[in-house]
Amino acid sequence: IDIDECLNNPCHDNATCTNYVGTFRCDCNDGYCHNSAFSIDIDECLNNPCHNNATCTNYVGTFRCDCNDGYVGDGYNCGDVDECLKSPCHDSATCTNTDGSFVCNCTDGYSGDGFNCTDIDECLNNPCHDNATCTNYVGTFRCDCDDGYVGNGYNCGVDECMTDPCHNRAYCYNTDGSFMCECYQGYRGDGFNCSGQHCN
Repeated sequence: IDIDECLNNPCHDNATCTNYVGTFRCDCNDGYCHNSAFSIDIDECLNNPCHNNATCTNYVGTFRCDCNDGYVGDGYNCGDVDECLKSPCHDSATCTNTDGSFVCNCTDGYSGDGFNCTDIDECLNNPCHDNATCTNYVGTFRCDCDDGYVGNGYNCGVDECMTDPCHNRAYCYNTDGSFMCECYQGYRGDGFNCSGQHCN
């Protein structure tokens, strides 16, 4: 009668015993290898079984793949998560999705780290002409020439017409660095002197 040697559990805890007539055999379970009668755990992570954007964790007899932060999937296939869809940045910032992450940048006229943005008072840097007034607004600013000056706020010249240099029956047109006088319709002259009678 054959004796079933496997009844005495001769194999390692992580091995399976198979009885044969007159003998038996021990085979390591999946995830283990046999070395000098000892069962040794195989580190499957050494073969890089997971996705490039995943982390492999070895366990006794097995392993697990987990996608890294910023990625989603089963660990064998991991895709980038578009974090910008959740609007993680400040209202006055732009979100740029990157591979596995995202970047927040405050928009023009604001300063900060993208998660917190505050308005920049551009007027502190005196961007306007010396004869202009700077008004700060949220995210921007405006330059306006002072009274007696004309221009776009960045360049302001004297408005010579403010002193009424022309005849009282003439128009005054301010020009860049000068002015021009033109008699009313119905009058004749050089604008400094106008004569004639206006006809109705």
